Amino acid sequence: MSINFVLKYIFQFLFLLFLQIFVFQKIYLTVYCVPFFYSLLILTLPVFLNRYFVLIIAFLLGVIVDAVYHTGGIHAMATTLIAYLRYYWLKIIEPSERYEENQIPVFSEMGGEWFLKYTMPLVLIHHVLIFGLEAFHVRYVFMIIIKGVLSAIVAEIILYFSHLLFFRPKR
Repeated sequence: MSINFVLKYIFQFLFLLFLQIFVFQKIYLTVYCVPFFYSLLILTLPVFLNRYFVLIIAFLLGVIVDAVYHTGGIHAMATTLIAYLRYYWLKIIEPSERYEENQIPVFSEMGGEWFLKYTMPLVLIHHVLIFGLEAFHVRYVFMIIIKGVLSAIVAEIILYFSHLLFFRPKR
């Protein structure tokens, strides 16, 4: 790993935390729609990055968000789970031409259809798990699913537009 690579992801880590804490925490669309944007960091890490390193980054990211939101480990659990599942999901949806050595799974490099196939399930799992752990009762299952799906859709829209802004295709 080069120093530029490490600095890029440190900056992205801090920038996404800043956005989540100071911008998206203040945005309250409805009771049923609370998007969590910070998972973008885990989803855009290079495909062949050591999976244990990805798990550590995800856990640290979740712990920091938990500390700010006062949620006692919910975000750490959800973020670590999607980091764990990410490795297997990338193998399942691997394109026929295989991933390149330093492949970054972003919209501009992989295409829109692949990107949605990659991010949507992981973002949905992330949101449903957060709201499920938050409510933690069977009688709230319907509310958890609605809140998780709506929040994941809004988070996915935010991810899409952020990719258009920050991840330009290489020329």
